[in-house]
Amino acid sequence: MRYFFFSCAALLSTVVSAFAQTSSGKVIDTQGVPVASFGETIPIDRAWNISFPESDPPIPGNFFTGKPQDWTKLRPEAAKVNFGTALYTSAIDLLHPEEADDWILDLGDVHESARIFVNGQDAGTARCAPFRINIGAFLKPGINLLEVYVTNLRSNRIAAPSGLCSEVNLIPVYYDVPSADEVIAQARLVNDYFMQKYPDPLRVVPFPSRRRVYESNIWTRGVYYEGLMALYDVDPQQRYLDYTMDWGDKFNWDMRNGKTLTRNADNYCCSQAYIDMYRIYGEDKMIANVTKCMENILATPEAVSDWTWIDAIQMGMPALVKYGVTMQKPEYFEKAWQMYEWARERFLNKEEGLWWRDKDFCPPYTTPNGKNCYWARGNGWVVAALVRVLSELPADDAHRAVYEQDFRDFCRAIVKYQRADGTWNPSVADPDDFGGPEATGTSLFLYGLAWGINTGRLDAAEYGLAVARGWNGLNRICIHPNGFIGYSQGSGKEPKEAQPVTYDRIPDFEDFGTGCYLLAASEVSKLRR
Repeated sequence: MRYFFFSCAALLSTVVSAFAQTSSGKVIDTQGVPVASFGETIPIDRAWNISFPESDPPIPGNFFTGKPQDWTKLRPEAAKVNFGTALYTSAIDLLHPEEADDWILDLGDVHESARIFVNGQDAGTARCAPFRINIGAFLKPGINLLEVYVTNLRSNRIAAPSGLCSEVNLIPVYYDVPSADEVIAQARLVNDYFMQKYPDPLRVVPFPSRRRVYESNIWTRGVYYEGLMALYDVDPQQRYLDYTMDWGDKFNWDMRNGKTLTRNADNYCCSQAYIDMYRIYGEDKMIANVTKCMENILATPEAVSDWTWIDAIQMGMPALVKYGVTMQKPEYFEKAWQMYEWARERFLNKEEGLWWRDKDFCPPYTTPNGKNCYWARGNGWVVAALVRVLSELPADDAHRAVYEQDFRDFCRAIVKYQRADGTWNPSVADPDDFGGPEATGTSLFLYGLAWGINTGRLDAAEYGLAVARGWNGLNRICIHPNGFIGYSQGSGKEPKEAQPVTYDRIPDFEDFGTGCYLLAASEVSKLRR
């Protein structure tokens, strides 16, 4: 049985909270930093049943009421003078409890203490005002059984109020971005999972469905090291550099398969991390092959049309610009612009600010529901590229204004498609086209949005909630306790590939999803520093 009695001493105990609620519905900490906001209150007022599992004198039977009420107002005379425990039972109907970061059950006026069970699970005890308790972890989609055991005092022998004496409400809670230390701690968890699983940077990447293996300096690993170097900027640990150094050395700081003169952006994506390492260590071996690769691209007129898919914008454009900045050669900025402009004119829907993945997805192609097909990760690659390029380019670059406008247009567009749980669907504009949380696109969008706020390009008042909901949703829904990233779509080029995307399914490559997450964490960690 689940009824409980509490001593007067326990009932008189108080809890000193570190938080206070403001009139605006925000919760602030003792330093005045916002930590949460409340959504619209949901009354639980449809049907309640009251029974008495323990009572002196006994009160048999069940009493049905539309709302919870002081049990001394029930018909039996014994209820006016009894001492005991009443069980208040009702139901909470929530279609999508995951839409909020948490849920608070507000019991209102309680005499004198209450123990709460949700779906048969002990959610805790409320012993003093305010009689509130967090129950989000126990809720499920649909009907939820709510049981509240209320124990009164012996003073009810003189007809004192007893039980739930006011309305009961459910309050959605939306947490703001955690502190920098908390964000970095979560990034370490995710990164440590990867580094411990793949301690040897030279280890090949198996791809069973294609019956082949890949060397680990392909684009997937290049993106991981982009994220690791971004993490190093906010969490400067030598082991990150050692891991990157080992990787670069084993591949001779060269492009995929040793093809130094490749023009395939996927194959020279690794050069972004090589350049970062060169900036730290200044060793010629780190930049020599990058120089050969970049010079070949610069000298080849046909390279202007190399980026025939939008992923290539992220794999290639930051490499050209970072190299140009590092070597003080602005001609690479112009080459990067020419290649970007070629892709932009073909794949950017300028009316909506979002990108089609390649020529196969431009109109008249649509999703099965007749909507534009904007693949989340593909669009994420573009915004990541814009962040990385705008972070490098000189202020007076001739094409900066276009990049800046494309970035703002994208951010304005993407927040409109954010899911209620804070993540984004694989098919951005069509939730019915393989809908559900997807970690890689969500991470890249958060990278862009958080960077925009941090650099003053985006108004925190307008975009801050999207980042907070996105970061909390990403971590609540996708990240396992051991740091594994669930809901991570494997390699591909459209929403339907690498399906189903689920919490437990391991994608074909774990590296690039980790890199995307670390990029997001690197910028989100700066929001509350």
